[in-house]
Amino acid sequence: MNWQVLRHFHRRLFEQIFGRWIWIRWGVSKGFEKGLEINGVGYKFNVSGNKLNITAGFSHPVVMDVPAGLSVEQISNTEITIKGIDKQKVTEFAANIREWLS
Repeated sequence: MNWQVLRHFHRRLFEQIFGRWIWIRWGVSKGFEKGLEINGVGYKFNVSGNKLNITAGFSHPVVMDVPAGLSVEQISNTEITIKGIDKQKVTEFAANIREWLS
């Protein structure tokens, strides 16, 4: 193998590991949060314990379990905030909620 190819590979690997470490450090020290708002007649969120109830025009309410390591705070009937130390979990849970709303 060419030494330049190896150098490039090692530099990219270092950048990836260092970037991941920065996000882990940020999450532990400050945490990540994502806010969601729901719009529509009769649409609302209800947080009870580690369950999130979504009333979004279906014939039944959608009940979602909040993953371990995350917390959901209800600001109003139509707004919630998802908080946690893992950015991937926070954004993935927010995307799952948006999937039900669309």
